[in-house]
Formats: sequence, C-alpha cells, structure tokens
Amino acid sequence: MPTNVRDFGEGTLTFGASDYICQVQAAVLVASNTRQDIVTACGTTSRFINEQFELRFRYLQDWTSAGISTYLFNAYNTDVAFTFSTDPDNTPLMSGTLTVARPSFGGETQQPLSDDLVCPVVGVPSLTVDV
Repeated sequence: MPTNVRDFGEGTLTFGASDYICQVQAAVLVASNTRQDIVTACGTTSRFINEQFELRFRYLQDWTSAGISTYLFNAYNTDVAFTFSTDPDNTPLMSGTLTVARPSFGGETQQPLSDDLVCPVVGVPSLTVDV
C-alpha cells in the first residue's frame, strides 16, 4: 500500500468558533501513555494505561480584541472545543475539548512576538479521516 505523506499546510486550528491557523507556526497533538507491566508466574504482560493528550503549539502573539493571545488570556482555565487539521481539506481532523492555558506576553527584542503553549485535552479527541 502506498504511503500518503502530508505537509503541514493551511489547515485548521479552532478554539470555540474562531480559526487561528494563520497565526500558528507549529502544532502537534501529543498522546502520552503510562506503561504498566503485569508480572505473573507465567511471564510479563505490558499494557498502556492513563492515556492523556495535549495540544502543543507555537503561534504569533496577537493582542487585538479578536486575536489568539487575547482569546487565550480571557479563556484561561476553561474547557473549550477545538479542531485541528494540518491540511486545507481538513482530513484528517482531530476534534475535542481542551483546557486553555494562560499565554505569555512579550519576547525577544526586534523579533516577532511568539509563544509556545501546551493545553491538556479533556479525554480522548475524535479522529475524522477521509473516506
């Protein structure tokens, strides 16, 4: 079966009803798992437990009233719906709920203001793929 390789193009990154993908420099939805080894007299079995997800993203700060920084600052510590896709046709698409972390303000002199933020996902996100 051929491999379908994708580049991170102009996809989607929404929080609530607003799409902020044009301010995003990098984004990844990371799954972390805790491995549990169960040892019995007949051997060891491993399984994964406590699956958690987080959305890690780097974006250009925008402190206008409709900007991503202002949105994140005002939505701090609330659960909001999100969608994330790396492709213009929005497939595949991950969606779910995340808890908003507080953004940073400022940066290096004479450089575009950017921020790296990590927001924990509530539960397991849904995956939509092309059919």
